[in-house]
Amino acid sequence: GQSAALGTIVKEGWLSKKGDVRRNWTRRWFVLKYGSLAYFKTQDGVHAAGRIVLVDCLVGQSTSKKANCFAITTPSKRTFLLTAANPREQAEWMQAIQGCIETSF
Repeated sequence: GQSAALGTIVKEGWLSKKGDVRRNWTRRWFVLKYGSLAYFKTQDGVHAAGRIVLVDCLVGQSTSKKANCFAITTPSKRTFLLTAANPREQAEWMQAIQGCIETSF
């Protein structure tokens, strides 16, 4: 079901993202909308540095040793590791992302 109007920002804020290539953690400004999670290098960024399409994704606790870390896994088995500032933020983000995942079936 369509839980939110398309284009509406559900949640935004700073998270750290683990890089695919360099495997280092970088702070990014994340903007969550229904069906997508975009991230920017700056809070007022216009062009997204990247985007996670939230269709048939799974959100869960990460096996990473890093505190407040969670994972988004795409249907193609690509995993994005993200960390929040504290456990409350982590729970809020996980819940919000879960609510913005579209199902294709």
